[in-house]
Order: sequence, then C-alpha cells, then structure tokens
Amino acid sequence: MNTQVEKIDDVALVQSIVSDKNNFSDLVHLYELKLRRYIRRISSINKQDEDDFLQDIFIKIYININDFDHSLSLNAWVYRIAHNYVIDSHRKNKTKEKHGKWDFDDEVFLSISATDNFLADIYNAETRAKIE
Repeated sequence: MNTQVEKIDDVALVQSIVSDKNNFSDLVHLYELKLRRYIRRISSINKQDEDDFLQDIFIKIYININDFDHSLSLNAWVYRIAHNYVIDSHRKNKTKEKHGKWDFDDEVFLSISATDNFLADIYNAETRAKIE
C-alpha cells in the first residue's frame, strides 16, 4: 500500500479521483482490507460472498464519488456505504428465506425468449394468486 495515499486528506483524494478515475485504485488500496475486516465483523458470509460484497461496495462508491459531501469524513462515508450494503443484502436474503423462494425480478422476464414463455406464465399466475 502506498503510504502517501494514507497521508493524503479526504478532499484531495476525492478530487484526484473525480479529475482522473484511474486514481480510484488509491481509494481501493486504502480501504480494501479495512472494509474486508468490517464486513466479516458485521456479517457471517463466506469468502466468495465477501469478495462480491467488496466489489459491489466499491462500485457504489465509484458511482457516487461525485456526490461526496466534503464537509463529511471520507472514512465515515465509505463505511456507511459498506454498512448499508451489508444490511440491505441481509434483509433481501432474510425476505427470500421467509418466503421460501427467490423473488423474481420483472427485468429478468422481459429478456425471456419466446420459447421460455411458460416461465413467464408461471410467474404471472403466481403474481395473480398473490393479488387475489
């Protein structure tokens, strides 16, 4: 890890990322191990899911870096994104377990080929049954 990255202040780091997205790797190097430990501490996921969580968290940070409020701590902002992601994922999994099946996403069915219309019919029948 680059020790200069650790010493750079939040505003300068964010500004360097906004001006050149290639500098995002500095933020990843700075927070990867910290976030990995944090995710392990607040959840009970396996190594593969941990890697997926980290990737998704860094994607969220990358997408929202322009919205970072410079009056806040970058550290707190990054950890809040990670915390919210883990909690949201836990809630989604809890809901899936509660219903005993995976919830189907409507976007998935928009991409179904004509030969797979029977799956859409099943989905529509289940949806109508829930409504009734």
